[in-house]
Amino acid sequence: MRAYMPLRGVRILSFETAVSLPAGTRIFADLGADVVRVGRPAAGGGRLIAQFDAGGVNKCALVINLQQEEGRALARRLAAVADIVCNNFTPKVLKRFGLDYEALRAIRPDVIALQLSGYGTPGPWQDMPALGHCVEAAGGMNALIGAADDPPLPSGSDVYTDQVSGRYATLALVAALDHRRRTGEGQYIDLSMYETVVHFLGDLVMQSAREGRPPPRTGNRDAHFAPQGVYPCLSEDAWLALSVTDDGEWRALRGLINDDRLNDPALDDVAERHRRHDAIDAVIAAWTHGYAKDEAATLLQAHGIPAGPVQQTSDVPYDAQVVARGIFQPLPHPVPVLGYGAHPHLSNAWAVGGRARPALAEVRDDRRASRLVLRRWLGLDVAEVRRLEAAGALQATSTAAPGAGVDPGAEGGPADPDFARRLGLREASAAPLPEVRTVDGAGIAAAAGGGRR
Repeated sequence: MRAYMPLRGVRILSFETAVSLPAGTRIFADLGADVVRVGRPAAGGGRLIAQFDAGGVNKCALVINLQQEEGRALARRLAAVADIVCNNFTPKVLKRFGLDYEALRAIRPDVIALQLSGYGTPGPWQDMPALGHCVEAAGGMNALIGAADDPPLPSGSDVYTDQVSGRYATLALVAALDHRRRTGEGQYIDLSMYETVVHFLGDLVMQSAREGRPPPRTGNRDAHFAPQGVYPCLSEDAWLALSVTDDGEWRALRGLINDDRLNDPALDDVAERHRRHDAIDAVIAAWTHGYAKDEAATLLQAHGIPAGPVQQTSDVPYDAQVVARGIFQPLPHPVPVLGYGAHPHLSNAWAVGGRARPALAEVRDDRRASRLVLRRWLGLDVAEVRRLEAAGALQATSTAAPGAGVDPGAEGGPADPDFARRLGLREASAAPLPEVRTVDGAGIAAAAGGGRR
């Protein structure tokens, strides 16, 4: 079965760091685009594990010295043959190196350029650096999370805003490619991480403006549905989430629990269920505590009640639904990382009927990969690449030795007996991870590296 690679032939030169833009360009790489990352991958023996969504997967990496004129000239030559040039530095950075949109357009008139920054331009914060956690707070999201008496809380992921803005970048770039296909015109896209957060708040922003006050923090409850919450299950730290969205689901839940305290006819009204939510929660919690979380979720779903187990992140790769869809692929390391030869890694979240999910390859960041990129994009021979390296315009990259930068005795290090289980790692000498399958059951192989598929 052929892999779904609709963006084969698209070239992207990405001056990227951290997570936001790498998360977006990685989608292009997964779908067949030739993505060259300008920037050094994260270092350390746990590089792929610690690199969040491993934004370097399926890419090649170059380290170009932009402080040097010959390095800047090399970057301009690459930009001249790229379909898309993007960056997630503060807006002034590439302008300082002569790689802003006006300079790029002089090199290639139909270039598509994307600037992803914390707050976008113009504005008083346009040149301020940003981390996703801070932008999430500034955009108003944290003020909505938590119980009424608690302080605002983060979403739970250090890179939530980065991942969201990366996907907005992908959507904007695909639209720009379509526009250029139809008109021959390039585009300049200015993307603000801050605005992606505000956009995700949706009608709550307008509601607050209309009412003159922010919505209250409601914890696990909902302004419209009742009961809704997270309830304890049989094992320690095992939980179940459920939400009753209409009166029919309430009657189904009441019949399933079969407790006289829920049989008051007044509770058939959602407003009354809201008023007596604490008492209802106590009954539900007593019932869920007698079940394993997966068992309770299956039972509730069978009765038409929306419910789901609260999974630990280490459990997700082995969830039956995830396994059936083949979302995770085993990504082998050419050199074992921390003594492990492979770990499960996320594919894109969609599957296309009749097509295999594209196989994943570890980021290619060594000297051989650099030379392949420069030969493929610019036709440079090995002697010219060596000259650029000797001049300091191009730096050779290399993967850190396994175990580098990791304290074996630290929590989460190799000495932690739960380390491998929580990350789904397999020792280099162990049997391979189970075969990844697409939704229609056809198996695909995970690639160890190199080449478009």
